[in-house]
This record gives sequence, structure tokens and C-alpha cells, in this order.
Amino acid sequence: MLYIKTLLELYELRGYNLLNDDVIDFKYFLHCVVDKDENKIFVLADFNEKISVNIIKECISFITEFNSSHCIIIHSDNITTIVNKIINNSISLNIELFSEIELGYNVTKHILVPKHELCTDDEKKSLTYYINKIARIQSSDPVIKFHGFKKGQIVKITRKNNTIVFRLII
Repeated sequence: MLYIKTLLELYELRGYNLLNDDVIDFKYFLHCVVDKDENKIFVLADFNEKISVNIIKECISFITEFNSSHCIIIHSDNITTIVNKIINNSISLNIELFSEIELGYNVTKHILVPKHELCTDDEKKSLTYYINKIARIQSSDPVIKFHGFKKGQIVKITRKNNTIVFRLII
């Protein structure tokens, strides 16, 4: 579990608070965190095998049992197409997938990665006329994924030379 340090940095970056929920008995349970709105987010990891359909259904049952709609799953093996379809079709749930390799380092601390932040409401208003001309960035981009930004949001990227660019997450 070399990724724990990076995971703690992810929590801090997103403004999550780690809860001490030692009483939760679920074999894949790692952490429970809360966001700024006090929503519980379960972090599931330590899968000894490839995540199968049965395992993902078990994880979904677990988070819904605790009235949560958000979880982060850390996997060591590739995710199958069928499991990906189940996750994508779980519209009411926010299931984030990270591989152990992705959490091997904090991508936001790399020297070549500029500062990424969500646009303010004022910035969004000034960009509405240009919304179709704003360059796109994939929601699967490592920095976007690490921040937890969502499709449809606009990101303000401040480069080292203080150049500011905007990207629409698709």
C-alpha cells in the first residue's frame, strides 16, 4: 500500500476529512472521508484479485447500505469492460477508479504540471459567450481526475509564466 501518502494528499487537495470508522467490517474498506458538505465517501481497496462483476456489485451494495452515493475504488489490476459498463450505468452513484500506479505519486506536485482550479462564477459568466471556442480537456486527464473535477466544469490553468488558459472538461 505504497499509495497511502498520495491518497492522503488527494483528500487534503479535495478538502476531505478522514473519519475514524474502525467499526466498519467490509473486506475492501480502507477509509471513510467526508467532503465539505458532510457527504460520506468510501474508499475501497486491497483487492487481491481482478475486480469482477460480483465484487463491484458487492461494493455498490456496501456504499448504498451506508446511504452514500460516492466511492473511490483503488485497483491493482485492469478493470474489465463489463465492470466499466456497470460503473458507467450506475448514474446515481459517483464511482471513481484509480489504479495503484496512478496513486504512486501526486501528479499535481510534478514540476511541469501547472496549477489547475475551477473557474469562479464571475469567470464563467465572462466566458459564456466563448463557451464553444474553449479548448477541451478529457475528464480522464490525470490532473483533472486527481482533483475530482467533473464533465461540464471549466478549469482555469495558470502556467509558470502566469499565462492563464481555460479548458472545458469533456
